[in-house]
Amino acid sequence: MSDKKKLDGNTPENENYRDEMDELVRIFKEELSKAQEEAEESDDFDVDNIEVEGYDPKTVSLDEKRRAIVDFDNNCECCGERPRGTKKNPDSIFCEECEAILEKYPYDWKGLVSVVVILAVLIFGVIKFAIDTPVFSYMKSGDKNLKENKLYSAVSNYDMAEDCIEEELRENYKKLYAKQIVAGYKANNMDMVTNAFSYFGNSDFLLFMLKDVSEIDEEMSLMQATTTMIQQHLEEYDVTEYDKIIAELDSLSGKRIYESNGYYLDETNVEFTPSGAEKGYIYDESWLNIYKYAAAQSNGKDESVTIEYLEKALGYTEYVDRVWTTVLASAYIGTEQYDKAEALLKNIKNSNDEGIDDNLILSMIYRYRDKNYQRAVDICVNGLNGLSRLEDGYDLVAQIGYTLSMQKTLNLIMLGKYTDAYESAEECCTYQMDSLETVNSQSRDMLAILALATKNTEAYDELKKEIEDSGEYGIPFSQDVTDYKAGKITLEEIVMSGRYDLL
Repeated sequence: MSDKKKLDGNTPENENYRDEMDELVRIFKEELSKAQEEAEESDDFDVDNIEVEGYDPKTVSLDEKRRAIVDFDNNCECCGERPRGTKKNPDSIFCEECEAILEKYPYDWKGLVSVVVILAVLIFGVIKFAIDTPVFSYMKSGDKNLKENKLYSAVSNYDMAEDCIEEELRENYKKLYAKQIVAGYKANNMDMVTNAFSYFGNSDFLLFMLKDVSEIDEEMSLMQATTTMIQQHLEEYDVTEYDKIIAELDSLSGKRIYESNGYYLDETNVEFTPSGAEKGYIYDESWLNIYKYAAAQSNGKDESVTIEYLEKALGYTEYVDRVWTTVLASAYIGTEQYDKAEALLKNIKNSNDEGIDDNLILSMIYRYRDKNYQRAVDICVNGLNGLSRLEDGYDLVAQIGYTLSMQKTLNLIMLGKYTDAYESAEECCTYQMDSLETVNSQSRDMLAILALATKNTEAYDELKKEIEDSGEYGIPFSQDVTDYKAGKITLEEIVMSGRYDLL
């Protein structure tokens, strides 16, 4: 039988237990009363010599000792405050209230407290587990996606992991943000990268412990320093001053940039003398060449010039290589260097297994070189379907898939399917509006041209009115729209001009 006997119930076992306890109490009381009477009658009574384990009689007065004996004799053994005895059992060592509690909960109070503490710890653990489980589940999925080079899925899973964390607890999940930096950077999701970096300090241990994160931090810092200083140098030039812009950019090559408290200066500033405390960079050659490419494009330079700048831009940083390789491939297509474009497809595909840039380049090759317009349409549809099947599929289609929608539109035109092409162009504009809250002029103009081609004068007039309502901020229709309306150019000629490839 357990040492802690239950007091509830009217079993024979419990009745025997009560009888035994009552008998012990009776004997104890008789012996205590007898000893007390003998002590009080004796002149040798010395209460200070009474030895009780854990009790120092020298620190308590005689009256207190006597009261303690009386209290011990009369008060409840459980609470020590109320008189002992109950209606059912006047000789009970417990008071009425305590015996009722003990009959209902036949356990000692220390055990109850222990149970409460254990339950509290368990509840806390369950709550934390409930938070951490989905976080780490999404992180694990994101890790798998990242390893398989499925970057959009990785970004989505890491984003969902973050959504599971309360705002005030997010500082404790820096490992998640480190993963977001890597996935976002590789997927060209710079908003995610910037947000994730905000949870780290300049001297944060995790930044330096994780090699990928540290390298990304350095590359982004170099990019920011270089682009900030280039823009400062080009502020004094008009965009049409091509030769001066190129000369200025050439003069910056190899020069050193200094950063102090978020401000940038370079060694071309003769009034500045570095103290040695500044952080230093060398101008990134990739960005110098990209700005040269942009200047050449803006001034209508020959494609051989723009291609040369693009080729020189590659090979310095991972970000530039990933983003601008597709642009270079499209430039090769524009100059009918199809073999060079195809040679870049492997690198384009390897940058993101879920990406669509390879679909984009392939569809252009089939249109320009092979004149296989239906094959080009199918490639665009496959790319859009692949995006739509991913988590956050519609958002991805809207953000990046609109370029494939335009390629599909152009190939449908070449197939003579103008109504389908109009719907595809409208789809392209809808995606841009949903993701960017604006529509670029090329997409709008193609929609206007197709509205004319399908005799949808209401749609054309609506687009024209939007431009008029925008006043000085409205971008007028291009010459292509005007010439097509006047019958001076065909739809096929517009498509093959390359002006609507959105690259």
